[in-house]
Amino acid sequence: MQDYGTGLSVQSAKNAVKRLTEKNVVIKIRRKDESGQDKSPNYSLNIIEIPFKKNKDTFIGFTIPNYTLVPDEVFDFLLSLLSGSEIKTLLYITRRTFGYSKESENISLKRMLKGYIDKDRNIIDNGVGLTKPSLLKTLRSLSKNKIIIKEKQFSKERGDEPTNYRLNFKIEHWSKNYPHRGKKNYISRG
Repeated sequence: MQDYGTGLSVQSAKNAVKRLTEKNVVIKIRRKDESGQDKSPNYSLNIIEIPFKKNKDTFIGFTIPNYTLVPDEVFDFLLSLLSGSEIKTLLYITRRTFGYSKESENISLKRMLKGYIDKDRNIIDNGVGLTKPSLLKTLRSLSKNKIIIKEKQFSKERGDEPTNYRLNFKIEHWSKNYPHRGKKNYISRG
């Protein structure tokens, strides 16, 4: 398997790392060799107890990690091929499904656009950070390219309901019976 990188130019990658450092998402760790010469720096995620200060726009670090499974193909192949809006939307759907141990989830456009605050006023998520026209175009693209599967929901009582979204896997249904990577009878992706 080959890693195709970020799909960014070197300058764009440097600018992105600089912005992530300025926003406190990553920490730059300066290094020196035995002779005292500067070496390439290491970067680390900034892990803290509470991710935002009172102003929800000021990110101050990651909390101790909770995890959402993300298929390796997202990082190894799609990262360099998809647009920023496509990556944001794909990761949002991944979080709403795998982050809650679900194969699929009904997600309204309003929730994707505005995020979700629970009944106790806790911010659960801030949405995808896209405009409605951009989100609609992105969802069409992800669906057309068979990266996600979306099924519109409708009932006589309520009319249009939130669309059901899931990632498009080559296997029919998600099951704990499928072998994991590295096992003898691993299902081929090819």
